[in-house]
Amino acid sequence: MNQRLYPLIPLLFVSLLTIAVSGVSAAPITGVDRILALVNDDIILKSELEQEVSMVAQRLRGQRASLPPADVLAQQVLEKMITERLQQQAAKQAGIVIDEITTDRALQRIAKRNKLTLSAFREALGQQGVRYLDFRENLKKEIALEKLKVKKVENKVTISSSEAEQLSRQLAADSADEM
Repeated sequence: MNQRLYPLIPLLFVSLLTIAVSGVSAAPITGVDRILALVNDDIILKSELEQEVSMVAQRLRGQRASLPPADVLAQQVLEKMITERLQQQAAKQAGIVIDEITTDRALQRIAKRNKLTLSAFREALGQQGVRYLDFRENLKKEIALEKLKVKKVENKVTISSSEAEQLSRQLAADSADEM
């Protein structure tokens, strides 16, 4: 009896394979994302834009501000995201890296300014629908951008030695007059 079924096994295997393949090809493809913008070597995906638009809309509703039409809001958010990516790339090229200690200190200052402990600040963020880790990451980016701005300004400011000497004489004269 086993000998009679043996020739049927390849046929059975091909039939099952055909059924399995046809079932896979008929299944809809999900989870495909779309690239909306190419920012140098970085990309902005449709899902990233949708997430950011959702957060901005939630923030505006929380502030009881009127929302612009969806397409206008999406365009504004996309432009903001492109600008931020360009700035982040510039900071990276300038060698600006924000370590965890700097970020922790900035978080503590923000909490203190709001008269909260760090744990109470984390809780307050959660109540506003803001994830702590997202806030922390955005803060790191903001610190990096601020350092980039300072670096750019420092590179543009030049003081000649004669100007420095003149300022030194002026400060010395002013302090002598005060005595």
